[in-house]
Amino acid sequence: GVMPQLMFILVMANMLTLGLMGYFRMSFNVLSSTLPIIVTISSLGIATHTLVRMSEGAHLDLAGRMKFLKDLMRELIGPHLMTAFCVSVGFATLIPSSVPIISEYGKVVSAGVLIS
Repeated sequence: GVMPQLMFILVMANMLTLGLMGYFRMSFNVLSSTLPIIVTISSLGIATHTLVRMSEGAHLDLAGRMKFLKDLMRELIGPHLMTAFCVSVGFATLIPSSVPIISEYGKVVSAGVLIS
């Protein structure tokens, strides 16, 4: 099954994001507590899209499957990066806010989405 791989992706994305948040001494507050949810949703969307497309090549032999996977990753890298970039830019628009907690939230979430 794919559940172990999917869980690994989600756990690693959240650990990296929260770890960097701690490393840069950013506060964990009511607003930033939504960060794991946003990172999980972003990661899950990209991973699910990839896994569904990967299933299209399941009937191929090993050599055909490897070629299919390489071609698929080349095809999906652009849309996946564009998705993460657009969401990140959206949250980055909060950074200039004069309210410090909102500004910090924009920094953390925009970085977290890119990491995921």
